[in-house]
Amino acid sequence: MPEDRTAQSDNTEKTAANNGSSRWISIVGTIASLGILAFSVYVVAQVLATLNYAQVLTAIRATSYGQIAMAIAFGAGSYLALTFYDAIALRHLREMLPYRTAALASFSAYTMSFTLGFPLLTGGATRYAIYSRAGVSAGNIARLVMICSLQFWLGMNVVVGVGLVLHPEHIAAIDQLAVWINVAIGYAVLAAVVAYCIYVGIGPRTFSIRGVSLTLPGFKLTLAQIIASCCDLACASSVLYVLLPQNHGVDFLSFAAIYVVAVTVGAASNVPGGIGPFEATFLKALPGVSAEALLASLLLFRVIYFLGPFLLGLVLIGGHETHVRLRGISGKSSGPDTPSR
Repeated sequence: MPEDRTAQSDNTEKTAANNGSSRWISIVGTIASLGILAFSVYVVAQVLATLNYAQVLTAIRATSYGQIAMAIAFGAGSYLALTFYDAIALRHLREMLPYRTAALASFSAYTMSFTLGFPLLTGGATRYAIYSRAGVSAGNIARLVMICSLQFWLGMNVVVGVGLVLHPEHIAAIDQLAVWINVAIGYAVLAAVVAYCIYVGIGPRTFSIRGVSLTLPGFKLTLAQIIASCCDLACASSVLYVLLPQNHGVDFLSFAAIYVVAVTVGAASNVPGGIGPFEATFLKALPGVSAEALLASLLLFRVIYFLGPFLLGLVLIGGHETHVRLRGISGKSSGPDTPSR
């Protein structure tokens, strides 16, 4: 009995310590998010105070139909790559669903979370609405969301690591660090990704988050995750890259790394769509492009990559819900003894 009480006391103390740590992490995260948001507002406000709005409209009109067509094509490529996030996760979880179901859930979830923010709420609810009807348990849907998030960050680390190693001077405009420090960080990031691949390749790795047990994908699926994520990020950054004015003087690899940093800053700010911090990052990182031309490109980017897919996602979700309900009504009206098509 004394031993039981001691064990119970130890567990209580550990639980209290974990709760205290989580609380402090949450507080630090909130302060960091507010700091990023405040700095971004300051940067954007400075630019807007001296902005020539007529030149912004002129820059938008100067964007060719060819640039817009290429941006739409790259956007489609990005969302196509995103569908493999869900497809790979489903394969790992041994959920044998058709690709079209994974594609619908992935596209709808990402269009919601990219535009509205709060990915666990918006994207998670969208995936649950589609996958639960396909017979996937709530636990596996939660695991799928975790795997997709992990996949996204793996690709982000690879792109940033390569960019820091090959073109550290462009990232230096953002983080204000010496070039050699950025190179060292780049190698460290890439080494961490390699170490992770080795770690999951040696044997099954299982951990628990908020009561949900998850076994990490093995070596082959992890490589597939990284390839899909890098393709997604390459296409997504290309959407904005082709919309920039000519002679901007930034190579694509450096730009892709800057794009990933901007996405990370936007995500860390917890602002829906990263609006503000995302733009502020580019305003700091691309001083060679006029603010008017850059904001024109960013506005077109948000319309093509966020607003357009978001509206299409709403249509697809509405069509899916209508189809499910009509099929349910048809099944009921046919009766239990009458075969239905």
